[in-house]
Amino acid sequence: MKYPDFWHKQMPCANQSIIQQELKVFLAPHIARTQHNGFEHVEDLHVFTQATPSLTAWMQELGCSAYRNVALVIIGANKNQNTHTDAQQNDLALNIGLQVYNTSTHMYKIVSGNPTLISYGTQGLVYTSYAACALEKYTQFELSDHPVLFNTKHVHHVMNPTGRTRIAVSLRFIEDPDHLFNH
Repeated sequence: MKYPDFWHKQMPCANQSIIQQELKVFLAPHIARTQHNGFEHVEDLHVFTQATPSLTAWMQELGCSAYRNVALVIIGANKNQNTHTDAQQNDLALNIGLQVYNTSTHMYKIVSGNPTLISYGTQGLVYTSYAACALEKYTQFELSDHPVLFNTKHVHHVMNPTGRTRIAVSLRFIEDPDHLFNH
């Protein structure tokens, strides 16, 4: 883990509602396919960038590199995501909520136990599961007010105790935007 002391940080965004609307329009077919629970990568990042000009302008303003990938993350009503760390190349993700009212991401320290690798999706992806570990909650964040930059290498999971599906977008970049720690 490159950033053991960094957990998460809110990233206030003046154009958040416009960005959310652009994302909802572009991702509508993806949301329909993914239905009530799942994870789907956006295949064509060039088309995504063109369809989200306000997001693109904000990323340029923040000094972020090009996208490595963009993922839609959907957690069904009254469901919790498996406790995990991401196994992707990047440590940092910038997450933007689209439908996240009263949901939160909890982050943990490992007390004991051994994690296991779990395959998921149709794209040959894996994540590290901590279901067999004893964990201690360290912090949590919500996406309802602001996008959040967070360290995906810390153990985490989304909790959705509501009767509505939770929908968020996770952005990964060619280079981790660690310059945003002090932004």
